[in-house]
Amino acid sequence: MLFSASAAAQAILILPFENHSRGSALDWVGESAAEGLAAHWRFSETSAARAITGELRYVIRREERVAAFDQLGLPPSVSLSHATAIKIGEITGADLLIFGSFEGDADHLTLSAQVLEMRHPHLEPPSKQSGPLADLLAMQDRLAADLAAKAGISASPGTGAGTATLEAWELYIRGLTAGPSPQQFKYFLEATRLDPAFLAPAFQLGRISFQSREYSDAVKWLEKLAPESPNYLEARFLEGLADYHLRQYERAEGAFLAVTATIPLNEAFNNLGVVQMRERKRPAALENLEKALEGDPNDTDYAYNLACYYLRAGDFAQATRRFREVLAKKPLDPDAKLALADAVAERVSEFPERLKYNFEEAKFRQLRLALARASREKDNDKK
Repeated sequence: MLFSASAAAQAILILPFENHSRGSALDWVGESAAEGLAAHWRFSETSAARAITGELRYVIRREERVAAFDQLGLPPSVSLSHATAIKIGEITGADLLIFGSFEGDADHLTLSAQVLEMRHPHLEPPSKQSGPLADLLAMQDRLAADLAAKAGISASPGTGAGTATLEAWELYIRGLTAGPSPQQFKYFLEATRLDPAFLAPAFQLGRISFQSREYSDAVKWLEKLAPESPNYLEARFLEGLADYHLRQYERAEGAFLAVTATIPLNEAFNNLGVVQMRERKRPAALENLEKALEGDPNDTDYAYNLACYYLRAGDFAQATRRFREVLAKKPLDPDAKLALADAVAERVSEFPERLKYNFEEAKFRQLRLALARASREKDNDKK
């Protein structure tokens, strides 16, 4: 049976597989299965990809799933009842929920998974794959293809893991579940040593480096990601921030442009406008700062940056009006107070811009799915 959701917008949540083996040494396989299946069903968000597949789909990221577990007070690797699994699916806005288990030992494993359609409840019989642990990546690929056929999902060809080296993949998975960051870094670094073409740990290394304010290292790792990588847009966003801190404004502009050319995120337009303001590209900076504010008129940082643009450009009337709008919403903003005084006195001056460090791709994609569902339901009502 093909689910009714197959021809419509889909949000897919894949839970870690439960460990039904006799020990904890294979716990990492549960996360491996979830990540391996997810990789098959993520695809580039280009118009060409959508034209080929005819689908609008979002595979819920691990971070969102972990946040849902945390919301329910659950550790990330806990065994779940069906009711709790469904609750997590509801929290994350999933249309399709995939859950499963594995059993066996270091010599031989069996993976088993099922697909549950959330909106019109239907549970398919389990799909199973068995083989030696050394063939885990191939088993995950076959399982993904089987589940995709049942759920009407187009899966990517080849290995979903992004590497053919099982040891590198295991290190990557252990890095995802390890903590704190220095320990994660060691796992990811060793994974890239074993397979330099493996991009998933490179992204994680870039993110950790950025969080540690090691901006040159962050750029080194993040620029490795290709457009077809699931984390490509976030990598470019972080790369743009790192380049800004390195005062490489032209490179930062290119990174943020790569994001805004694909999805219209307010934070990316804001940061793009900021670096263009730094480069004295005034018309482009004004356009992008205005787009950010139009996207979220209540964000005082967007309004503040636009006011700074006018102050630097010597448009004191606009700067005065904009700074007053900021202070009406945030009366204690110290920079806005000082900048307003300069605008009233008609003094051209520069105040520190405000970058955005949040990356809300997930929220954007979920909103787009919700709009697609609403449109579909409206069309159905007309029939």
